[in-house]
Amino acid sequence: TNAIMWLKVFIPLLIVLVGGSEEELRSPHIQHTLTEADKIDCHGGFRDQSAMRCPKYANYDAKMHRKIVKRNAELAAAKSISKRDTTDNSTMDNSTDNSTDNSTDNSTSSNSTNDMSMSDRPDGPPPNREPPPTQEEIDAEPFLELPDICSNITWENATRDNNWGNCVNITTDATHRYITSNSVPDSYYNPYCPIGRGYGYCIDLEYELGRCMFPNLTCGQDDSPEILGPGATTLGDVWVPNVNYYKMRLNGNPTQSDRPSDMYSANAVDALKSMGPALAVAINGIPILGPNDAGDISIDEAGLQLACGGHVTPPLALVNTSIFPPGAPPPTAPIYHYHKAPNCLEPFTQDYKGISRGSTPNEHGKLTGWAMDGFGIYTYQDHKGETPIVDECGGHFGSVEEGGEVVYHYHVRVFVPYTIACQGPALGKCQDVQGRTDYCHYGCGAEVCVQPGTDEAKLNSYLDQWQEGWLNNYTVNDYTNSAAALMSPLQCTLLIMGVLLLLI
Repeated sequence: TNAIMWLKVFIPLLIVLVGGSEEELRSPHIQHTLTEADKIDCHGGFRDQSAMRCPKYANYDAKMHRKIVKRNAELAAAKSISKRDTTDNSTMDNSTDNSTDNSTDNSTSSNSTNDMSMSDRPDGPPPNREPPPTQEEIDAEPFLELPDICSNITWENATRDNNWGNCVNITTDATHRYITSNSVPDSYYNPYCPIGRGYGYCIDLEYELGRCMFPNLTCGQDDSPEILGPGATTLGDVWVPNVNYYKMRLNGNPTQSDRPSDMYSANAVDALKSMGPALAVAINGIPILGPNDAGDISIDEAGLQLACGGHVTPPLALVNTSIFPPGAPPPTAPIYHYHKAPNCLEPFTQDYKGISRGSTPNEHGKLTGWAMDGFGIYTYQDHKGETPIVDECGGHFGSVEEGGEVVYHYHVRVFVPYTIACQGPALGKCQDVQGRTDYCHYGCGAEVCVQPGTDEAKLNSYLDQWQEGWLNNYTVNDYTNSAAALMSPLQCTLLIMGVLLLLI
């Protein structure tokens, strides 16, 4: 009896000491306790001191909000000073008109590419701003060109007989993969408005944070085709062909000294892309973008409904984008792309249709695309249908075929970051390469994540081709015993205590 009493006292104490409070254990991210100083204006009403988030935006971090507000004020002040200095200088040399004209011309010129990177991030480094490749650089690569019809197909004329307008050419040489695509999906696409017909292209939170990239635009109006241009219809927006080029390594190197890197980087991984915000390309040639919309709000937090994980950019071909904030997309017709898992593609539907119809959800996920660093992106599950144990970037080491060789690769998931948050391995440094929003996965508790049950000899053999003994430089999760590796130290301790309690 005394032993049982002591165990009842000891176990809750152990939970607090080893794993934190019960509330913390329910979340993959341990939250901080807020003080009086942490109070912020919750978009029209102050939240309770004990509340962890603003009621309306449950996932919006309070401290992050204060930092953004402060940084926005700093940027506004800097812009005001810069504008005043420019005006003074222009007045001194009597060249105000010329200065304005040149500024407008340069701005229009810089927006003529598909580099749709965000504007400067108030609470972090600026987004990846690698310049897009020149036409000469694209011509120097062995890309296969597409037939003219691929650039001229229209949404109205796309049918099942012509693969819904989709065109893609994929070729390889000894070192790289080359993809040419017209950015048209290989499935039917309904006219789309991100919020709803008759609404704009920004959510309330983006207006409040000063991040609306598309002010004064309305989707699905009777005059939309005349005002917004190609791709705009009275029922919503549809895709317009846009040829893009992507080059990536056939085999990524996980031991690069600069791992991890920005999820959008091409230069860091010997890649090339004509669409700036693409972080990967699906097997049908459609670019995969980050987990956020243009205002840097995650797709689910913004409440955007994406069929097959994708949608189109706003129709801007006839829009005067000079009134838009810096970093807004260029004046182009709507370009189709994915943000979330493209779950209407065959690698996904193969696992959905039922065991009796040949689905194999108990096998390793199928290849669905390639990240710009060359590593494959696979569907949801690992071997035996188990959950992949991935790092903060969204990747891990393991085989992709039963008994096959070990490789580093990524898995899609239903929650942020959906595909990848950085170019891995993460090595515990994912947050170092995030901008004003942290999209990192919660990881496996170690710098390097290996899927439980992975063959150790094959893992070392894979890594030794680049750097012998590389794994010894980092902490690694326990992958040698599947059951133990899937349990945290707290869970193991509680299991042992539970068994002892039963024996008593």
